[in-house]
Amino acid sequence: MTFSCSDFLDDVMRSLVHSQAITEADIPADDPGKAADVATAAIIAMHRAGLFARFMRELLNAVETLGTIAEAHGVDALVFLFDLQAAILNDTYIDAHAGIDGRIVELVSQLPSAAEWMKHLRNREATLVVVQPIPDIRVRADGDANFYHLLDGKDWVAAIQMNGKYTMRMQEAMLQKFAELLRNPSAHTCRS
Repeated sequence: MTFSCSDFLDDVMRSLVHSQAITEADIPADDPGKAADVATAAIIAMHRAGLFARFMRELLNAVETLGTIAEAHGVDALVFLFDLQAAILNDTYIDAHAGIDGRIVELVSQLPSAAEWMKHLRNREATLVVVQPIPDIRVRADGDANFYHLLDGKDWVAAIQMNGKYTMRMQEAMLQKFAELLRNPSAHTCRS
């Protein structure tokens, strides 16, 4: 039995339609060159989708549930991981900040296919932030739960809404630390 190039192309295209990588409408009529391009693009997309799924399998094997990550590192860690998964699917990258995302990057670096996943992370260096001193800054609770003002004398510098995750005492301690930094920024090194 003879098997022609067009038979082979028809079989490949039929398989791609069957696997839902393409639709019948995607197959160009009477143009094997364009059909080969469509097939190649579909195969690459299927490969990227396979990487996308493998990343999630490896991640879940390492931590068991996404809830575990959220409990240990916060919801922002999940957002970071889903952004990374999208970068893997689209063959792009995301920025990773050493201090903020460091623990999650460390987790990713311990996965079996870490070399593949790390290609989709770009380390973003911190940049120096210059702050002018505000010697008389103080914190005032606004009366509403989780809402504060930073004041310079009688003028407010900033209104801050806390998310309620921490107790009032903890929130005030964080804001006092922030006010201390604004009073004497040269005593602190700030990077963003």
